[in-house]
Amino acid sequence: MPLWLAVRVNGVDQALITAQALRKGDELALPLDVWGQLHLKPPAAAPLMHEGLPYQRLSSLAGLRWEIDEASQTLVIDAPASAFAGTRVGLDAETPRPAVASTVGGYANYDLQWQRNGAGGAVASRSWSTALVELGGFGTVGTGRVTGLLREGLDMPSWVRLDTSWTIDQPSRMASLRIGDAIGKSGAWGRSLRFGGLQWSTDFSVQPGFLSFPLPSMQGEAVLPSTVDLYINSSQRLQRQVPAGAFDLTEVPLVTGQGEVRMVVRDLLGREQVVVQPYYVSPSLLRPGLHAYSYELGVVREDYGLVSNRYGRVLATATDRLGISERFTRELRAEVLGRQRSAGATGLWLLPAFGTVNLSAVGSDAPRGTGALLGAGAERQAPDWSGSVQLRAASRRFSQAGEGPTGAPRLSLSIGLGTTWRGSGIGVSYLQQDGWRGESHRIVAVNTARQLGRLGTLGVVALRDHATGGYTLAVSLSHTLDDRSIATASATRSRDAGQAARYDSVQLQRNLPDGPGLGYQVSAERGVFDRYTAQAAWQTERAVLSAGMARAGQNEEARAGASGGLAWLGDSVFLSRRIDGSFAVVEVADYPGVQLLHDNRPAARTDPRGRALVSGLRGYEANRISINPADLPFDADVDALEALVTPPARSGVALRLGVERVRSASFRLVGSDGTALPPGSALRIAGSSRSFPIGFDGKAFVSGLAGRTRVQARWPGHECSAWLPDVDDRGEVPELGTVRCE
Repeated sequence: MPLWLAVRVNGVDQALITAQALRKGDELALPLDVWGQLHLKPPAAAPLMHEGLPYQRLSSLAGLRWEIDEASQTLVIDAPASAFAGTRVGLDAETPRPAVASTVGGYANYDLQWQRNGAGGAVASRSWSTALVELGGFGTVGTGRVTGLLREGLDMPSWVRLDTSWTIDQPSRMASLRIGDAIGKSGAWGRSLRFGGLQWSTDFSVQPGFLSFPLPSMQGEAVLPSTVDLYINSSQRLQRQVPAGAFDLTEVPLVTGQGEVRMVVRDLLGREQVVVQPYYVSPSLLRPGLHAYSYELGVVREDYGLVSNRYGRVLATATDRLGISERFTRELRAEVLGRQRSAGATGLWLLPAFGTVNLSAVGSDAPRGTGALLGAGAERQAPDWSGSVQLRAASRRFSQAGEGPTGAPRLSLSIGLGTTWRGSGIGVSYLQQDGWRGESHRIVAVNTARQLGRLGTLGVVALRDHATGGYTLAVSLSHTLDDRSIATASATRSRDAGQAARYDSVQLQRNLPDGPGLGYQVSAERGVFDRYTAQAAWQTERAVLSAGMARAGQNEEARAGASGGLAWLGDSVFLSRRIDGSFAVVEVADYPGVQLLHDNRPAARTDPRGRALVSGLRGYEANRISINPADLPFDADVDALEALVTPPARSGVALRLGVERVRSASFRLVGSDGTALPPGSALRIAGSSRSFPIGFDGKAFVSGLAGRTRVQARWPGHECSAWLPDVDDRGEVPELGTVRCE
């Protein structure tokens, strides 16, 4: 016979579950859907069928005990954590939002500079001007960009084209295709080269929430529904609810480098479990099975910044990286530059107790012969100390793309160490490079910084070149005046080639604010020449203007500049400060002067048409655009005060926020006998379901009027109607005076 029973699991009543159980002797079976509600692990045994419903015996789960409390007709279950179904909780970033499709548009950036030297001194006066220009365009098939430099008064070409490219992003494949001028990927042992041609490469930035490197997971179990608190290096990072049973927290959001994660599991009865696990996370590794690549074909760019269109030898490179396991990533790379070829392999290993180590082996073939390069390195990032070491040794005839005229160095070694000691940060570095022609460089540098309370931050840097015997010693003191202003004093002593030099300076600097405002810098320097400088910049919504003067010895110089941008989208054109990243043209009905915020920071105000340009948006990320509600008039019908927009990179999108201008009016409503309608009466426009309350003394406000409008009022036992005249939909909300309702 079926029994209807309440359920208690591990001492906790399941108030929302009532089970229809089957009992036969010492056996008790529950319907399969109740097993799911209790989060019990379904057994593999064949189910019992009763009236068409499947049941499973509780005895089929090892370690589970049960009894029936006859007095309360409650099924009491005592189950270990292993009896519950496992739970996998992903803690990585939320699913990426699809990017809004760009309409056709464009932008331009400019940076104008004028300078004059020698005015008022013995040196002949000379002036020149430069203009750095960037033009961009975008549409549904990608984004284009052209940059160039215009010069006047210099002994150089007046116009130099810098870069021209068209980029097509494919977020679903996390890849990008670039056509035109590009900078090659260097890989572990290569060199980055400017070239013109094609570049097809992995681009994780088109899915900003995607983590390409492996992250550890945390496992635990609970016999009751529990709360899990996760602490990273003693700082709480998140909290999650988990059901009873084993659980696996994946993609734990850890800080890169070495650290400690502590997981606190607290059940409904207040009992706690604490699990502590050390970790090491390196962004240099790839997730197991994750593939990253860069394939490039073109011609090497020569004399960049001096000549517009000088290209040289044919270049072809291929870099292929693959995550083999959570502790090993391999890289293969090959490059061809004219008749010069090289190829090699790199392995990157994770040693959890230390950091990462890498090994590279490269071979080359060129007209001057065959050669080889071997490389080894290690890196550690941890709270106690961090450091890196990289060693490379090349044979005399080793060749690779981008090497200097003397070829690859015979030996290069770089070492860097950093730690903290008694509140001071300390760093030590060593650089050695030996060439095949006997040239040698050995440089040691030591730096430290310490906070001296209200006095500021003291910094010391010492550098010595063992090859020449030269040295540099610099001491600085920086004092922060407020969130934008800082004062600095420094003293430097150096010796090079037997010549001693000294350099002392004081400087006061105030940075530009986020919005409109003034920034400036004044400084005085004493050295070979005494130099005095004063410059300022004024930032507006549409440009940044700057000017400055300096004097060094008998030479004087003056400079002036202006920078800004222009954006075009649809039928809108906006002047603005420099446009970096993506932008949105936002429409707020036709209300002028409404402040817009980007991620809760003031960004722009709408123009007379109710539109504004919000720049600095992050491509392929959700950007929150909101309205300051205090700037909206009473006749605004608000559906939403904010929106999330995800633009493509280097593009513009149109955004219309949920605000509409409606015709509104206020008035005093009286009955046919001239007395005010009672407060709380409901007033609505005829044919509309939206109602407006009537206040004291019959005061009323309605919106959504259209021409001459009939309104209806209703209160207990009574109703009446009135006609409102046509009202203007611009300006202040009109006051209609007293209106009779009959």
